[in-house]
Amino acid sequence: MSLEPIFIIGIISALLLGCGSVGLLMIRFHNPRLLGLGWLGAALGAGGVGALLLLIDPRRVPLVSVLLPDLLVLAAFAFLNLAVMEVVAFQAVPALSLLLLAAQAAADLFVIYGPGSAAFRISVVGVLIAAQTGQTVYLLLRRAAPAVRPPAHATSVVLIGFIAWNLLRSLAIATGLLNDRTLAGRPLAVQVQICTDVIFLVVALVLAFGFFWMTTARLTAMVEDLANTDPLTNVLNRRAFSRAFEQEFNRAQRFSSSFALLMLDIDHFKQVNDRHGHMAGDEVLLAAAHNIKSSTRGIDLIGRWGGEEFVILLPGANAATAQIVGERIRAAIDRPVPLRDPSKHIAFTASLGIAIGQPGDSIDAIFRRADDALYRAKSAGRNCIRIAPAEPPTQRKERVARLPERLSAVQQD
Repeated sequence: MSLEPIFIIGIISALLLGCGSVGLLMIRFHNPRLLGLGWLGAALGAGGVGALLLLIDPRRVPLVSVLLPDLLVLAAFAFLNLAVMEVVAFQAVPALSLLLLAAQAAADLFVIYGPGSAAFRISVVGVLIAAQTGQTVYLLLRRAAPAVRPPAHATSVVLIGFIAWNLLRSLAIATGLLNDRTLAGRPLAVQVQICTDVIFLVVALVLAFGFFWMTTARLTAMVEDLANTDPLTNVLNRRAFSRAFEQEFNRAQRFSSSFALLMLDIDHFKQVNDRHGHMAGDEVLLAAAHNIKSSTRGIDLIGRWGGEEFVILLPGANAATAQIVGERIRAAIDRPVPLRDPSKHIAFTASLGIAIGQPGDSIDAIFRRADDALYRAKSAGRNCIRIAPAEPPTQRKERVARLPERLSAVQQD
């Protein structure tokens, strides 16, 4: 009679895991972009079949009632590890999973054909599951991209608790702590097994939720990246750069820190398109974006302002730093670019205008000064840099003094 709850929970677990497996696999086949759900469905399927086989008397056909269910349950956690590897884009041969499965097979054969006991078998299963789950937690904590870290960390907390339960249970069984003990009139070992079955089921449901959370967060990040990135050059588009520039501008004004805005225009770009075609023009834009990235600092922001014009924000930079970075960009761009045909190259240059942010400045004023400096660089013969002169103090004071009046007019509108 005491075993009846184990059978009931086992059947319920197998049914729920089986249904979850079918559902996840259908979702994965319908939407291939939902990474990890296919392996997670395989994990639930393996766990469900293993749960059913565990209900068979281990004395009957031990290879089916002992070896196979243990391998399936451990394989379920190996599939879970593969699902996490797919989500975090970590490609590696699952060597640990194969090693653990081999160790489980050896332990079960030792029990079936050797002097190994049921307690030994259960202890080994718990330790190996904990080891496989530990590798999964490591991937979630160390390899997850920033966009999926919140769900990855939340899932890790559940898995760490699951690891602790398996290790404590294995230790209690291996030391005989549960032998001949009762709780509320029932054998303690049976009650621990019931708790273990329930925990396995709850963890499976939490994992399914966690993976949906992670895949949703990943897709959301991809959509946001597409919305903020220029599709050709893979730098910020105009809208995203404007938003980022406004944030840096407000921060600089609040803390009275300096920054520089560089405006870059590729010289005679129309002639490139006319002579070599638009595909060659795209190659030039890609090369320009690549050279700008390789010539700037990690904290700098790069955007495509439109057509052949780029903008670069240098936080914390003064005129001297901006001049150095601008010259590095100009020199990097002034190199022949190979086309798809290796025998053909295009030589092109770029002109740059630089404006330095000032206290009490405005965003429009900074862009206007940078654009004026770029125009002067073009007029000076191109392939050069010009820095916009600082706004005269008197003019800046007059403009700052008019700010409350302009703000009041905007609020009234």
